[in-house]
Amino acid sequence: MLIGAPTLAAPPIVTDLVVSPTALNLDDPQNVVAISVDVVDLDGDLDPRKVKAVVKLSNGMREKLVLQDVGNDRFSGEFIVDTSISQDIAVKVRAKDFAGEKARSSIQIISVHDCGNAMGNGNAIIDGPSGPDGPDHDSVFRSLTVHPLDSDIVLIGTERNGFVKSEDGGQSWRRLRSGLRHTEADSGAVYPEIWDIAIDPHAPSRVYAATLDSPGPVTGNFPSTHAGIYLSDDGGETWRRSNCGLSNSRTTSVKVDRLDPNTVVIGVESGNASFSSLQGQPFDGGLYRSTDRGAHWSRAVLDDEDDRHNGYWHLVSTKKGPPQFITFGLWSFQNAEQDGSGNMGFLRSRDSGQTWEPFGDPVKDLTIVHFHVSADGDIIYANPRDSFEIQRSTDAGETWTATLLNQANGPVTVSPADPNRVLYAGTATLTLSTDGLESTQVVLEAEAPIHDVVFAPSDPHIVYVATEGYLIYKSMDAGHSFSLMENIRSNVLNQ
Repeated sequence: MLIGAPTLAAPPIVTDLVVSPTALNLDDPQNVVAISVDVVDLDGDLDPRKVKAVVKLSNGMREKLVLQDVGNDRFSGEFIVDTSISQDIAVKVRAKDFAGEKARSSIQIISVHDCGNAMGNGNAIIDGPSGPDGPDHDSVFRSLTVHPLDSDIVLIGTERNGFVKSEDGGQSWRRLRSGLRHTEADSGAVYPEIWDIAIDPHAPSRVYAATLDSPGPVTGNFPSTHAGIYLSDDGGETWRRSNCGLSNSRTTSVKVDRLDPNTVVIGVESGNASFSSLQGQPFDGGLYRSTDRGAHWSRAVLDDEDDRHNGYWHLVSTKKGPPQFITFGLWSFQNAEQDGSGNMGFLRSRDSGQTWEPFGDPVKDLTIVHFHVSADGDIIYANPRDSFEIQRSTDAGETWTATLLNQANGPVTVSPADPNRVLYAGTATLTLSTDGLESTQVVLEAEAPIHDVVFAPSDPHIVYVATEGYLIYKSMDAGHSFSLMENIRSNVLNQ
């Protein structure tokens, strides 16, 4: 929600904005606001080196606000303020032109807004849709997540029904919804879609969830403001939103840094708002990073402008050797039909998500919605949508070979203990290879399409499978055989 957006006339750009947080009517329990500053050079004569901003707080703190040249004669920056330690916020902006004189252009917008983290209706517990009828088909997306130290603890996100959790290896399940916001839809009151979950390996009671609705803002009275990043400090029992720094709540993936518990990386998908009040308005995608355990997010700057029109459905990290984050950027299906030419393709970060480098150019234009990597990142298996063949690289994505596999059309996963042990889905069929796809064998004929397959990090003999309709299967022999553990739709959600 933009609290104020005054336009300051020229000449010169020398201006102060003093805001009292007590007048903002913020209901954020964390007392956090974000100050956004946009400087627009109307005359085209600003010196980029001479555009500066300073944030001064009432407790005497002064912080330089970094303004980035974002093109089109515009400079932009954002500063996060904890209003519990400051009663007043002053923003001072100075700018000069190339002649060294005070600029004659104008500052167009200075605004203060909250991050949308207040609980809102999150303290009200709803049932969610009573069945898979209509547009919601009971998908788990990529949210099947196994505790890093205990293979009996499993957390799954649902399409519109919140979370479910097992602490006994999948024999029994509980439904978790406290703190999740809900909105009204044609099918009734619903929770946001939960696309991905990450359990902090350093402190497993800390859990992150990437959720979404239509692309849209994180604040205001819109369906999108029920989504975004959720955090839990009690293993998923209760949740709160944490979207400071995000301008689009359509979050699709999340991963915690293997060595640094403070660093978390997320993917955001671009697209046009589908709800009536903002119908068709575009919202950017991108890769975002937090260095304070998800309290604030900053956007990674990529060289290619197409980054803003991509979505990052899948995000993985290596488990051995130098830490790496790996993702695949897809031209957003929300924006337009695409031939793959706008894909960012495979991207790799070797500095905890701060910078990203492209790789895997031979498969860049494919619609890769499922992929996984070996523990060291050298072997990559990628399953392009509806191609029925898995692309495989054994040299960290430099070269690729295609293997014709008639049932390959779904999630693919690699054992953390053996890079040649691969499980991949084809609709409702799960196939195992123990020799890097040289040979295969069908190990499961599920009752519904398979949506996620995960090896337990602490015990690679344990594998969980989740299908549409929330059927849960489990293997205790590294994927050679599976047993049906639970029908969550019938026995948990509908009870």
